[in-house]
Amino acid sequence: MRRAIALISVLLILELVSGALAFNEPKDFRGVPWGASEEELRTSLGGPESAGRDIDLCLAIPSEHRQLGDRLCGGRFILGDTAVQVIYYFRADHFVSVAVNYAPQDFDRIAAVFIERYGAPTSEERPPFKSLDGLTATNQILRWDGPRIAIVLRRYAGMITEGLGSITTQDEVRESRRIFREETIKDR
Repeated sequence: MRRAIALISVLLILELVSGALAFNEPKDFRGVPWGASEEELRTSLGGPESAGRDIDLCLAIPSEHRQLGDRLCGGRFILGDTAVQVIYYFRADHFVSVAVNYAPQDFDRIAAVFIERYGAPTSEERPPFKSLDGLTATNQILRWDGPRIAIVLRRYAGMITEGLGSITTQDEVRESRRIFREETIKDR
């Protein structure tokens, strides 16, 4: 009997923890589903020739940066009430990741939009940050890690004047890491 009660208690705790760590994984970004082709993205969001376009350009990613994918499309839009720049990444003509660039002072507004859409982050960090030009600050990093999607928001990224968010399929996270490791070993 005690064993049954202990087992039920453990299962209830695991259920509570897994529910707390869950978030609303997006099936798409701005109506473009993960796995969509570049053409589908252009059709959905408007290509470079479209009036009122959200996509400014599409181009091949140089082979020395293949851990990022094969192609990208870049553009701009308003997220909540904040103007952002965005880069959509493709691998083998499948939409696999999106990077959202914003000013660090807009981080709280961007985070509020993500929390409203996807739920509470699964983790948060406040590590020290040193920019490429030597300036220091305390960064804020929010993460949502799920079985299919990984989301990361950084108040600072690279420079103290740049914030960066990304939404990436877990398959692409693994593929990108594999290619990066392969390239690192080859360069030794």
